[in-house]
Amino acid sequence: MKNIILILGFFIMASLTFAQGADVTADAKLGTAVTFSIESVSGTPPFTYQWHKNGVFIPGATGATYTIPAADVSSAGTYFVQVMNSAGKTNSSNGILTVTLVTVAPGVATLRITFTPAK
Repeated sequence: MKNIILILGFFIMASLTFAQGADVTADAKLGTAVTFSIESVSGTPPFTYQWHKNGVFIPGATGATYTIPAADVSSAGTYFVQVMNSAGKTNSSNGILTVTLVTVAPGVATLRITFTPAK
């Protein structure tokens, strides 16, 4: 696919944005939504998208963004998106999502969520 450039973005609670090439870490309540997005695509539209986790396509994850509606430790993995157009297809670089349980208080669980983009 000629002239397609992908920049993978990452958001936690819509208030924390990952900068290309930088790690992002945030503490969040169990069940917080986590969103990945394509920050930039160049080439000839229209584009179609397919998100993958650990090398396997995620059913229904076919938009420019992918949201994990309620993150938990099973959300951890390696994510990338494949972008396609009439000229072919290309993959974004991988991003590694790490989710660990850091505190548990009565009725409250806190997760430490870290996104590490490929360097």
